[in-house]
Amino acid sequence: MEVYQPNSPVANWRIVVIIHLLSVAIALTAWYRKPHRTVSHSSDRAANQWLQGEPIYAESAQIGHGFLYLPHAAILLIPFVGLDRLFGMDAAGDIAWRCLSWFVLAVGSWRFVNLLPAPVSRMQWRVALVTCLLGAGSLRIGQSTVLLTGLLLLAIETWSNRKFNQSAFWLGLALAVKPLAFVGILLLWATSAPMRLRLLISLLVVAVFPFAFQTPEYVWQQYLAYPATLKTTAELGSEVAANWAQIFGMLDFFGLSVSGNWQTTIRVIGAIVALVLVWTGVRKLAPPWPAVWMLSWMTIYLMLFNPRTENSTYCMFGPVLGIWLSEAVARKHVGFSSALLTLLVFLTMGSYELGRYLTPIDKKPIWLAPLCCCIAAAYLSYRFLESMRSLKIRLVERSESIASKQSN
Repeated sequence: MEVYQPNSPVANWRIVVIIHLLSVAIALTAWYRKPHRTVSHSSDRAANQWLQGEPIYAESAQIGHGFLYLPHAAILLIPFVGLDRLFGMDAAGDIAWRCLSWFVLAVGSWRFVNLLPAPVSRMQWRVALVTCLLGAGSLRIGQSTVLLTGLLLLAIETWSNRKFNQSAFWLGLALAVKPLAFVGILLLWATSAPMRLRLLISLLVVAVFPFAFQTPEYVWQQYLAYPATLKTTAELGSEVAANWAQIFGMLDFFGLSVSGNWQTTIRVIGAIVALVLVWTGVRKLAPPWPAVWMLSWMTIYLMLFNPRTENSTYCMFGPVLGIWLSEAVARKHVGFSSALLTLLVFLTMGSYELGRYLTPIDKKPIWLAPLCCCIAAAYLSYRFLESMRSLKIRLVERSESIASKQSN
């Protein structure tokens, strides 16, 4: 991988702000025209159930739909439910939640890209555009994936800058928002010794947090009920893979069904491969590339192997594609890379709208996004091997130079 000389980012922040504002305006308008197309109702209901001391997993533990997150997510939504009552309109809390989530995503993306050396860091607008193209659908339906993505970007960015306390804080908050953050926690736990104690403290704080907002008996009951929800959710994702935009749903579309046991085995193998790749990048590459590779492999693993990945979940993939597209444009003689990544951006963005025209009426258009992710994974695997090969050549040249100086 070519290493650029660090330089102050000269991004046109005005263009970035305009891109994000337009995306929010379009997504909110689309949602407001069809307010029934949202996933926030189950979260709002869970927040009200928490306030009233009612079980929040009674439905989801049975059918695998509804409120699927930790109790913390319901608690964090309570202020937004209060906004509805304060302003006397049902949409106030939803609008505030979406705007806050997108603000965190925009800030996280901006700060992460500023890690990169020039000229990649000068392409903030390109990363912002790709992030918005893939994230607008998730924002429209009110998914917490938007906020989760922003928090993970902040966590990895602060880790790369050796601000380990901040990184542990962002990861703890991300876990409270959505359990998918646990993959990022495990990766940093395994590959970064300074993070281990801090992550342990962060997880302990997250664990006791709900006890400040309800009686101990009630909180404990919700904790005990949550594993049943996770089990039902995972089983539904595995047994009905054709409904989900992950690798097994894609394989099912192409006529290759994978049993639940084999899915579990492949997920474990995938986790080990992702861990080895991240560990190798952390140990061998100079900053900021370990952060870029950690974000890339973590996101690819989540998109392909999370049982309940949806087309809108590929919001998380936006910053990854944006960063690598900007990196490809910044390099010389990379027309193929730029064209490929641009094509993957538009195909992933249109995974439903385009996919439905290529999908039989008895199947769901969930195959195009994971197919694009698989192609991106193959491309990034080549780039990763290329960076390792370049590193080996530099090390050999350095050793030969040292040996030559010593002989003289």
